[in-house]
Amino acid sequence: MSVFFSDYENLQQVLDQARVIAIRNPRAVAARGRRGAVGLGVGVGRGIGVGARAWLPSDLANSTNWFNPDQEVGAYNGRTGVFTPATSGTATHFKWVGSTNNTLMQTTGTNASTGLTLFNETFGGKGQQFRVLQTTVLANVRVNTAIGGNAESLTGENLFMAFVCKVSNFASKGFLKAQNFGGSKGYEAEFNSSGIPVFKFKNNTESETTESHTGSFGPTSGQYQVHVVQRFGNKLVWTIDGTKCIDVTTSYLGGTGTGSLHLFKSIAVNSEPDYGLAEFFKNNTSVTREIDRLKAEGYLAHKYSITLPRNHRYRKSAPSA
Repeated sequence: MSVFFSDYENLQQVLDQARVIAIRNPRAVAARGRRGAVGLGVGVGRGIGVGARAWLPSDLANSTNWFNPDQEVGAYNGRTGVFTPATSGTATHFKWVGSTNNTLMQTTGTNASTGLTLFNETFGGKGQQFRVLQTTVLANVRVNTAIGGNAESLTGENLFMAFVCKVSNFASKGFLKAQNFGGSKGYEAEFNSSGIPVFKFKNNTESETTESHTGSFGPTSGQYQVHVVQRFGNKLVWTIDGTKCIDVTTSYLGGTGTGSLHLFKSIAVNSEPDYGLAEFFKNNTSVTREIDRLKAEGYLAHKYSITLPRNHRYRKSAPSA
């Protein structure tokens, strides 16, 4: 089915291009149509069809929290209310794209004032650089993304988070967690001692045990990859570069109430990895469709020159809005 969708999108791009040609030169329509029809599965490149706008994380329904290190990063002085942008050195505070709030995402924990290092990373061997965040001291890798404090829902319902990141060593390290004070309720994504992804729900108001789901393969250490974690209804999926690592059905929830959300940290102590973060966005309110995940994977993979599986809907071209 995914191959059919890919061919359909290629056909749509050919038709869009034919419409543009028809306006400029009607006699060229037939010839262009013949060229487009031959070898439909070959694709039309990594670009967007003529007349189409590229898909962006802001196209997700309702509110999306989108962090891109190429946007404003720096340091915020809570006493004076002044945000000082930075393009090099380190950063401790990060704005969501389109937001004026300087405190929505920040480093926390011991030595948090040291901040994360800003670094220009080249992707795809083409000389294209993007600014990324990298850890300098393991004690400060906990990046608090709780909006307005401890406002993250602990249930793990309608969960959607997308990353482009790398980790030097995944074994027994954390990826993300949402928990209440004391860690008795919430959910977490982490890696076991073999570096394989594991997703857990914890709710001691219903049970003293944790529901756990282990993936079928692990990420590649030291390599930037696309990770998407999605829970809609009873379906829980974690993909790496567009391939499903965890794909299970569960009715379990992480508990009622709200807590704090941390990236690259699990509920267990001493679980912070060394990492690099190129982009991150989340929408935990209404991203309940598979197409949302596929578009997120396609957008991130084409932007950062990461290869998707052969049967992925957006392997050949980035998604359009």
